Amino acid sequence: MSLVGKRLTVLKSDIFDINRRITAHATSSGWGSTPHATYLYEPDITSFFDYYQKKRSKLEDSHPITFTVVMLKVIAEALKGSPKLNAILHYNFRTKVGTHHHIKEISITVPFLLPDKRMITPSIHNVGEKSLRQIAEGLNDIKRRVKNTDIDAMQYVVAKQEIVDHLKHFNLGAIWQIFHTKIGRNKIRLSRKRIKEYLRVPDEDKITATDIFDTSVLVSNLGSVFQHQRGGITLLDLISPQVFAVAINAIQDRPAVYTEANEQKIGIRKILPLSLTIDHRALDGADFIPFQNHLDRIFSNPAILDEW
Repeated sequence: MSLVGKRLTVLKSDIFDINRRITAHATSSGWGSTPHATYLYEPDITSFFDYYQKKRSKLEDSHPITFTVVMLKVIAEALKGSPKLNAILHYNFRTKVGTHHHIKEISITVPFLLPDKRMITPSIHNVGEKSLRQIAEGLNDIKRRVKNTDIDAMQYVVAKQEIVDHLKHFNLGAIWQIFHTKIGRNKIRLSRKRIKEYLRVPDEDKITATDIFDTSVLVSNLGSVFQHQRGGITLLDLISPQVFAVAINAIQDRPAVYTEANEQKIGIRKILPLSLTIDHRALDGADFIPFQNHLDRIFSNPAILDEW
């Protein structure tokens, strides 16, 4: 144990619950194995956002078309033109052999804030094939299923499946995980009754391992929960084996140069900072370019919203 802080007075000690353990393991594994590279892209979305605001009532039907819904569609469309980003990487550090798998489905993990302020990361599947309305329906369905789900029991079951998979691949480190989960001083105290009750709920009415594991890209939207944000996430965790992640920050009013009627002007514009993070083992800086160019085309053609 480090000597740092040993002489200080501890007010309270919180042992990680299962939610925090899963997050800590996923992020530390990602940072331990994955060299990150990030590009901060700050497009002027003034015209695009104004068009969305004017057309929103026509776009909506039974489900609200929030700007989060729009951005999930925007990102999915850009990924269609950047297939190297919608991928997973299998890499062997010992042999230095990596296999970069391009994935057909654009299934996006969306961090979901629970009422108790904890976070889970379910996925919206096949976003690239969905309309704005269908994406909105998918988000609402996640909310419905979260309410029906004992989150601790779900994460216990999901973690158990992951441990079994590790053991099948002779990852003996999983044995220590089992010990500390079931036997050790910091074991997870979760009754069998809660687990059985979770398993009894039909899969279509709860969050399952499919929602957690079947995903190709992470999109974190801090701007939706922190709209007064004046900074931004500049480096987002990659959850291996994914190779690409996007952080959507809050739309910010900033002075900027823009072109109107072939004339450059200075005015207050709506800027949307996006943090784009890649796994540098599989991708290079040039791989940001097709994705960014596709976003530029979308933001300069707001009428595309009518087609979605």
